Amino acid sequence: TALQINPTNIQLIVNTVLPLNLISFSGTKQNSDALLQWKTANEINVSHFELQRSTDAVSFTSIASIPAGSAVYNYSDTNAFAGKQLLFYRLKSVDIGGRFQLSSIVKLQKILTGSITIYPNPVKEVLTISGITQSGTVRLLSMDGKILSSQKVNTQTTTINMAAYSKGIYLLQFMAQEEVNTQKIIKQ
Repeated sequence: TALQINPTNIQLIVNTVLPLNLISFSGTKQNSDALLQWKTANEINVSHFELQRSTDAVSFTSIASIPAGSAVYNYSDTNAFAGKQLLFYRLKSVDIGGRFQLSSIVKLQKILTGSITIYPNPVKEVLTISGITQSGTVRLLSMDGKILSSQKVNTQTTTINMAAYSKGIYLLQFMAQEEVNTQKIIKQ
């Protein structure tokens, strides 16, 4: 018994997925900018990423094309919140053949928290943060983004003892809901 195959009746259905693992895609609001970060693994034949922005989470516009090949990505959408309260972002991963996949949507919102005051700046020992209008987190970071201290706050004023830190420039972040206010601190 012989098996005969007629090649005109064979159908090959291939469902292809980009050879890419999107490990994370996130964003934060920093003053009037939106900072987007993503991490990938297995970037095989990935051409580039298109960062897309929307004000309604339905209609997206590409705002940047970032070449693939880094595994860790950062993008600053400068003045994104100028005149806007709410923004949505997604990432379009495109392979060298033009196929693509879309990430989940990241929502960033401008919360009107007022302004916080930090003094003295430059500081020698105790840094005071005042004007806090809602519960949040105060973080002290090195200039390379390493978190040096983090504390929850629910009072209008709090302090950070800077005496043990070496002289230099640091970043102080106040985070409340989805808003991040960042200011430079000089330690003497």
